[in-house]
Amino acid sequence: GMMPLWNITNRCLSFAIETGEATRPKEVELGNEDGIFEAELKDGNGHISRNIRAALMAIDVAEPYVFFWGIGDNFNAPRNGVMRLRWSVGGAFTVEQTFLRIESPTGKTFETTKQSGGSMWAQRRGKKMTAASYPGEGDKWWYTEMIRVSDYISNEAIEHGMTLRITAVARVDPEWDNTAEPNARAQSHLVRARRDAAWSASLRLPGSLSRDWQEVQGREQFSSNTVAMTLSPASWYESFLWKAAGVAMILSVGPPLLFFVAMKRYGGRVPPVNTWQGHLHRTMRAFSKSEIREEVMRLKESGKPLGR
Repeated sequence: GMMPLWNITNRCLSFAIETGEATRPKEVELGNEDGIFEAELKDGNGHISRNIRAALMAIDVAEPYVFFWGIGDNFNAPRNGVMRLRWSVGGAFTVEQTFLRIESPTGKTFETTKQSGGSMWAQRRGKKMTAASYPGEGDKWWYTEMIRVSDYISNEAIEHGMTLRITAVARVDPEWDNTAEPNARAQSHLVRARRDAAWSASLRLPGSLSRDWQEVQGREQFSSNTVAMTLSPASWYESFLWKAAGVAMILSVGPPLLFFVAMKRYGGRVPPVNTWQGHLHRTMRAFSKSEIREEVMRLKESGKPLGR
């Protein structure tokens, strides 16, 4: 029998594509395989090529997704602990915000700077596939972040090796919340599934088993697979270099810093190196230069040693 219609099924979107005014267009207007991904081709971008692109887009935007470029689920970081990661967002048109979520070995979680722009559909693929086709998203379709391990863990942990767990996160398509009615929200599964975390719907087709339930669960953030960035333990000479560098820094910075503090403490005068010199400074401040000079001359005339 016919499929019954319910509230849930009525929220599904259907697409009707008009190929052209002619029911049977000319063969030269159908296009070819070269025009599928090159919308600017004059001859190859025909009816079939355009319809294939439209069908691929409809499939792709059914659910947003995020993925890294050029790395696997487990990879090794350089020994300096600095590495640039790159990721993209698909299944959407506009990226409201995207960032990396980093979990340290101690369980602390950090988030990188929020970025925004376009999705994979913002790539320039001919005249029809430009950033202007999707207002507000710009032409940025991939994102990058420089990861410095020392920003998240101590140098001691770096020396012994560790693993950071990293996930790329994105929020997408904020303009899909806009409707003609100011106080109304979009009602389709396609929109609510990416903009409303409280949205949930399920349906079991007639005559099917219980495991064949179709479910839609809304989310507001979409995440990539979590990848593990491992920094291997330092070798004995790397450990020695780290410690030598620390000692060298202390020796180079410590004495000037102590001298500066001492000068501030004693009002710009050279500080005394021992108690006797401190008493001598205080004694000399009690007499004027002329009085000291007269006392020195008197002692010379009397023949007494000056050091006693």
